[in-house]
Amino acid sequence: MRNYSTKNRGILITFTLLVSITFLLSPASMAANDAPKGVHLNWSLDEVHSTMNVTWGTNSAGSGNIVYYDDESRDGNPGEYEFKAEGHHEKIIGEEGKTVGYAHHVTLKGLSSGKTYYFVSGSKEGGFSEEFKFKTLPKNPKELHFAAYGDTRPGAIDFPKGRNAVAREMASHDPQFMIHSGDYIEDPFNGEQWKEYFSHVRIPVR
Repeated sequence: MRNYSTKNRGILITFTLLVSITFLLSPASMAANDAPKGVHLNWSLDEVHSTMNVTWGTNSAGSGNIVYYDDESRDGNPGEYEFKAEGHHEKIIGEEGKTVGYAHHVTLKGLSSGKTYYFVSGSKEGGFSEEFKFKTLPKNPKELHFAAYGDTRPGAIDFPKGRNAVAREMASHDPQFMIHSGDYIEDPFNGEQWKEYFSHVRIPVR
């Protein structure tokens, strides 16, 4: 299991796709009510037409690293999806080296280009997310529609209202993906700020 340090601030450009919506007790009891939070998508492979990374956060390492997916909506019922992919998790290290949660990563491979997929993430032990959907990029498109933005840190007098309004405006133009140039949050070792940011990622499509 790898460690994921929250000091990875956003000077690195990341690609975050719009996700459409259609952490004390023992580890076992924690996982029982620890469904995925801040579900978001990104690419880490060159095959952007046929792969997708699904990432989310939980409080417990035992909350599961599973994605069930299909090319038809299954209304969030895990047992009805045709495909299954498993991944890994890593610690999210906050202030003073403390573990503030876990990041779960699953890569979906062998997807068809230009196709819509529906998915849920999590596990039976920790609970599942609601159903989300995404569309893979087409091959050799004549054009791409994307949005670029940055500096989603607290600080502005209208935060988070202003930030969220900008996100909704971008989403209204139906981009195929978004580019975030950083900075994401103010304090890279603040676990709560990361949780809030990844919840914000979902706002544009509500």
